Amino acid sequence: MPRNEKVIVAFVASPSDLDEERDKLDEIVRELNITWSKTLKVRLDLVRFETDAMPGVGADPQDVINQQLGDDFDIFIGMMWGRFGTPTGRAGSGTEEEFLRARKRYDAGGGIRLMLYFKDAPIAPSEIDPTQLAEVRRFKDSLRDKGILHGSFKNLEEFAQLLRIHLAKQIQQLAGVSAAPAPMQALKPEDQEAGSEDDEGYLDLMERFEAQLEATNESTGRLTEMLQELNTSMEAHANEVTKAVQEDVSRAETKRLVNKSAETMDRATQRARAESPLLRSGLTEAMKAAGKIGLLMSQFPPEQPLVAAVGLRGFRDSMAGALEMTGALRGSIQGLPRLTTRINQSKTALAHALNEIGQVFAEGIRLADEALKLFHDVSEPDAEHGVAPVDPAAGTSV
Repeated sequence: MPRNEKVIVAFVASPSDLDEERDKLDEIVRELNITWSKTLKVRLDLVRFETDAMPGVGADPQDVINQQLGDDFDIFIGMMWGRFGTPTGRAGSGTEEEFLRARKRYDAGGGIRLMLYFKDAPIAPSEIDPTQLAEVRRFKDSLRDKGILHGSFKNLEEFAQLLRIHLAKQIQQLAGVSAAPAPMQALKPEDQEAGSEDDEGYLDLMERFEAQLEATNESTGRLTEMLQELNTSMEAHANEVTKAVQEDVSRAETKRLVNKSAETMDRATQRARAESPLLRSGLTEAMKAAGKIGLLMSQFPPEQPLVAAVGLRGFRDSMAGALEMTGALRGSIQGLPRLTTRINQSKTALAHALNEIGQVFAEGIRLADEALKLFHDVSEPDAEHGVAPVDPAAGTSV
């Protein structure tokens, strides 16, 4: 028996250097559609030129794509990194032309949602095209000048988590879900399937969300304790070395004291490397649950989302404190004199480990801020031009 679903269409636009992100977007939508179809009777269809366009004739290849894919979509998802694309004769690139067509519909009151993301990650030197990169920057600056807010991400996992949160918010609003609980209905045969993660209800999701936050907070706590111990130990080692120099002890003894510091750094590096995957895993699973909670929040009284928000806010604050401590300690480690080969190697390894941990902390803060917006604003209109979170690390709108 066919299901009665509302179909929401999203158009995907990006140059060729974001194939991984386009595939990840497709994967995330397939994952979320399972939940959406069951909870909201909504399905999101992606329109991509790779799968929806075919050979044809037009003024240029982009014109063929325009003719075949049209403008009949509800969400525009644009992505850029280091490439801007090839000029079309009507715009600087196919991606820019697709955005301008979508923006024209928005300005005409077409009810379209605009979601723009820029990848903020290093590019291999051999892959850098200065002209293309300059065009990307020009386009990005033009968005800021027009008051259009955009998103940024540093890696594929962060991109996936942002999509889960942002798309949950967009679907809630575009689907027109009522804030009142839906009436009970008899289960259809196709709904009477074996239980799975896709059948989780609000309370199940809250349990999973809180359990993952707790695990992540425990990992953050262990890392914070390690950082405090490392800071204390390094101060003690520094005092020992300073005293040895002042008392003119032998070079061999001074070297032994210096390498003692290296041993302390090596132990901290091992602990940081062990905690990093645990921290990221907990963060990933918590944000997955957060996105699904956002889909169900409209069926409950307004105070229910605040239950999730309280725990998330505490999580965010602990991550912020740990990030500040990590940055300060990394700076101190890097400022140590290059006294022996052993300590130089230990400094480098520890700096890399702390940098990795710091990136996870910063990512956690950004995602927590996005989830808090979802919990508080899921029934409110979006910012004028789409999702408009704030990056606490960079201090810029994203």
